[in-house]
Amino acid sequence: MGKANHLAAATVDAGNVRGPDGRGKGGGGGKENHWLSRCQYVGAALYGDDVFAYNGHHYQIIGGNWVKMTWKAAEMDAWSRCYNGKPGYLASVDDAAENAFLVAKMTGHGGFAHGDQGWIGANDMQSEGTFAWLDGFMAGTEFYKDGAPLPGKYSNFAEGEPNENGEEDCVLMDAAGLWNDDSCYKQKQFFFVEFDA
Repeated sequence: MGKANHLAAATVDAGNVRGPDGRGKGGGGGKENHWLSRCQYVGAALYGDDVFAYNGHHYQIIGGNWVKMTWKAAEMDAWSRCYNGKPGYLASVDDAAENAFLVAKMTGHGGFAHGDQGWIGANDMQSEGTFAWLDGFMAGTEFYKDGAPLPGKYSNFAEGEPNENGEEDCVLMDAAGLWNDDSCYKQKQFFFVEFDA
């Protein structure tokens, strides 16, 4: 929907202001509808970061020592980004080649320094020890449970990880491409944004 049509879609009906999706102020229907409506309105919101294509999806690698974001802050930042009218989300990693692609982009980033790590879109917040992807085309897909990857699913946890201490629910990737569960409130230098566009 173009900007003119989007603005025209906001109507007043018997004193009630309706949003672009007709459901009241600012729309509704949850985070996905909110961010999708926003991205359809603005088209692109990339904040100056490059977009990289890989296997039918598009990615941004956001980072440097000036970033230092918690997983939740990175998640919100990812949702606010738009490419081809689609909202971003913390990346879901489906196979070893995609993992290698992302880590190469992080380590090749001009702001990368030895020891930097980046947030990806996995967590075990729903059930301790059961890791799943939060958003995107793999939303809700479990890939690791009961101490092992699930059959047919990709996982790249480092030796001894995830360590299941109950306070480490969010997943990061290190410079070797290995994953670790860590506190969602720790600040990391990078995060990976994926667009289903």
